[in-house]
Amino acid sequence: MVVDGGGNNNDTETYYRATPDGIERCGGNPPARPRAGGIGAAYDACTNWLGWHEQKAGKTTALASYGDAGHYLAPLFDVVDTHVHGHLTGTHAAEVADLADRTGFDFGPQGSRGQHELGVNAAAYIQEQTERALGALVEQTITTTGLGNLCLAGGVTLNYVAADKIRRLDTVTGCFAPPAASDRGQALGCALHVWHRLTGGLPKRSLSSD
Repeated sequence: MVVDGGGNNNDTETYYRATPDGIERCGGNPPARPRAGGIGAAYDACTNWLGWHEQKAGKTTALASYGDAGHYLAPLFDVVDTHVHGHLTGTHAAEVADLADRTGFDFGPQGSRGQHELGVNAAAYIQEQTERALGALVEQTITTTGLGNLCLAGGVTLNYVAADKIRRLDTVTGCFAPPAASDRGQALGCALHVWHRLTGGLPKRSLSSD
């Protein structure tokens, strides 16, 4: 399962069935759904709102542990079958302000960088909603594919707290995330793909998450 802020063909959440016969793309987000409706784009937007560049999303993850997501009761994502529908209409901080206006949520001042209690709670909210959406997506994907041995990729996978909770789901029989799970891992994936296509073999040394 690949979950990212944005990929080829507007992909943000996609899933595949991998067997010895090959890798088959089984489904993903509806192509017509805006990128802003994805999990990664929403997390990036909240990170921007808090005052950081989206590449600093790990700061939001860490900050979330100090907050209380219970202040905000409306869901940020709806997961229908294997489709994620987020409630943001854009991909930057202004869209978080728009969400606050529509829901009545108070996320505190923009750019608080952890210095305002409501901003800390906002971080907890996006983290909790991300964990819920990812968990539901994994459950639906396993039900659809019939495979519980899960491989995760995409920048959202670098959210180690959410990834650990996925690993602990009862339906997950195995879980692996490559160390270079974000865009930086494409070079590794391309090299492995070409190696397999040319030789029919697999690397002598297996990849490990250790």
